[in-house]
Amino acid sequence: IAVMLPCVFVLLDLLVLRRKGKGMEKIPFFLLSLLGGWSAISSAGVFGVVKGYAGGNFGFSCLYALRAYWDYLVSLIFPFQLSPRYFFKGVSLIDPQSILAYLFFIGICFYVVRNFRSRPAVVFAIAWFVLWLLPVSNLIPIGVVRQDRYLYLPSMGVIVGGAIWLETGWREQQKNLLAFSMLVIWMFLLGSLSFMHTFVYASDLAFWRRVANQNPQNAPVRVEAGYHCKAIGDVICAEKYYRQALVADPEYAYALNNLGALMIDREDYDEARGLLEKAIQAEPTNATFYTNRILLAEKSKIERDKIPEWKKKEGQFKKAKKGKDLLLGEFRFH
Repeated sequence: IAVMLPCVFVLLDLLVLRRKGKGMEKIPFFLLSLLGGWSAISSAGVFGVVKGYAGGNFGFSCLYALRAYWDYLVSLIFPFQLSPRYFFKGVSLIDPQSILAYLFFIGICFYVVRNFRSRPAVVFAIAWFVLWLLPVSNLIPIGVVRQDRYLYLPSMGVIVGGAIWLETGWREQQKNLLAFSMLVIWMFLLGSLSFMHTFVYASDLAFWRRVANQNPQNAPVRVEAGYHCKAIGDVICAEKYYRQALVADPEYAYALNNLGALMIDREDYDEARGLLEKAIQAEPTNATFYTNRILLAEKSKIERDKIPEWKKKEGQFKKAKKGKDLLLGEFRFH
């Protein structure tokens, strides 16, 4: 909010209040926003939030940003297939929706230039939508291209624009009352659909089940859903998600480890051993994997002679992780 608020003040003066020559009074706001933005980016970079550009460079990142803007707009008008998490890794920049996004962007630019003076309220609504999404549009590479929560403030621009359009339509189309009433009913139905999506956030399991259903080939998502099944004691659900994760990615270490841990609880030691060995091969520096391997050896009474070696590695990798966390903490709090 602090970063983009000065820009909103400038647009408010130009388009709504029609005040001119007030730019100097916005300088303190711009300085504060730049300071806040720089601090946020610096701290986020230390904690790994700032990542590489989507597509590998700034040009491709801009194209992904346009596609994300298009998806946001479509989800506001037709809120179908919403998800708590979105993944752009498999999104093509030349598929029909991406082409529509580029054409729509060109059309919006043309509309704004042509109607900047004649329709200031609509132009302000468009600018509001664009500006509030700008900090999270991956032009600064935060590694998350789209999230529904980013729409909380920008959606107000579309809502205001839609209200102006409806009010104008009501004045101009009073003779066609039936068609206008059907449009209003349709908007209420879409609003109720968006409301029903809020129940996805009722629990962690509901959240990750929805994400898993929307991303069937994403192994980490299915492991996360399985973890939350296990947290409430539903081991059948957990096993299902872990096995689905391994279908999507047979070498995914966390799926191998978590399923191996389930097999230890079930006393299927042979399968657990094979899974945990693969997990350690895939990620040999994870202390948790060695913890489960030690537990398996103790319960199955097989390879118990290797327990001292595994405990040594477990302690070594735990210490390395603890040291890394401590360094992050020192940077953050001192």
